[in-house]
Amino acid sequence: MALLTQMINLVRCFARPACFLTLAPLAAAGCASAEAADNDAADVEVLMLHEVAKQITVSKGYELTRLDQPDVQDGVGGAILLNSELIAQGTFRENGTDSSVEGGTVIGSMHGECTTSGGGLSLRPKGKLGTVAKCEQALSFYDRGQVIVSGLIEQQSFEDNQPQSLAVVGGTGDFVGVTGELVVTQLVFPGLIKQLELRLRSPQ
Repeated sequence: MALLTQMINLVRCFARPACFLTLAPLAAAGCASAEAADNDAADVEVLMLHEVAKQITVSKGYELTRLDQPDVQDGVGGAILLNSELIAQGTFRENGTDSSVEGGTVIGSMHGECTTSGGGLSLRPKGKLGTVAKCEQALSFYDRGQVIVSGLIEQQSFEDNQPQSLAVVGGTGDFVGVTGELVVTQLVFPGLIKQLELRLRSPQ
């Protein structure tokens, strides 16, 4: 039985292009790697969504003096509270601040808070300077549960419509134990619509 299993695995391996590039002594390892990649891909769920803001509340925060530059004062501690709808299979129609998402289905909501940590900062080497904030958000999917994300974002990247990533730190219901990331892109700035790519990896 073990020999038969090995022969079946060998046939599967030779059916994969990656295995043809593997030297004979490493063929088994090459096949195992290809199968592992397939299994990893099967464990990832990708949700493409639009986030349409329904309520936005902004607090100004505090004017504090920076110890590294005493002549500079930055507003920190300012909070942005977001309450949005999550729409699947919608079509984005760009029209400046009157842009919209047409069609699709509302499958849940997003609720979160972003708190600014200061200005004149960037998360990238020699990146454009601006405001950095720490965000905590919960995406609630009807009948499935919640996905919790956390991380740092740059205001200037939203202004330039550049994608930013937040880490998936947990979930409830169908999403218990998941990991992954949420990639967020502001489609129009200023505006109320973002594109979300939620990549979820199931627990092993």
